[in-house]
Amino acid sequence: MDTISVPQTKPLDTIPLQRIASLRFEVSGRVQGVHFRRYMKFHAMKLDIRGYVSHSPTGSVVGVIQGSLESIIMMKRWLTEIGSPDSHIERVKFEEEEMIDEYSFDEFTVR
Repeated sequence: MDTISVPQTKPLDTIPLQRIASLRFEVSGRVQGVHFRRYMKFHAMKLDIRGYVSHSPTGSVVGVIQGSLESIIMMKRWLTEIGSPDSHIERVKFEEEEMIDEYSFDEFTVR
């Protein structure tokens, strides 16, 4: 009888089913005092995005978003083209865009 060698594998519950997109952002323009962070949290919750948004001392809004690639693409569009109703977006910077295996946040928060 022949023996079959089975390669070592990881248990299925340790293999990420879908990698997570993650990035840092900064939105400049009229984005403070116009409920930008509150509207962003609403959209993040709809898109199942985790992370945070906060005011920066320079008058911009900064944060981190993590979620499915599709959700992150939709949120990037919201950050660059839509924003809150009274905001005026002048510039958006995305950095540290990467795919990760685990979330760094449990939910999306306003800081």
